[in-house]
Amino acid sequence: MVFEKIREIIAEQTGKDVEEITLETNVKEDLDADSLDLFQIINDIEDEFDVSVEDPESIVTVQDAVDFVEKNQKSEFFNGEFVDVHEKALFVRRMECYGS
Repeated sequence: MVFEKIREIIAEQTGKDVEEITLETNVKEDLDADSLDLFQIINDIEDEFDVSVEDPESIVTVQDAVDFVEKNQKSEFFNGEFVDVHEKALFVRRMECYGS
């Protein structure tokens, strides 16, 4: 899910086809993204996944972006929508206690 959404964000910003974008894709070199493209991609990722990228230069490949989001996101896709990780944990615990 994270990869697919990041892939869409990058494709939209760079004008490339999503099929051209893999985990190994270097956003700047392989997709000819300039600094403004990179800035917008980072902003869109931050907004979409509720993360804050302190060191944008650390995100070189799509895999870097996916790894960063998976490690730092405060929300995740659950039951058809993005929810706060803590809210999801509470929901799951309640379901375990009371049954589904």
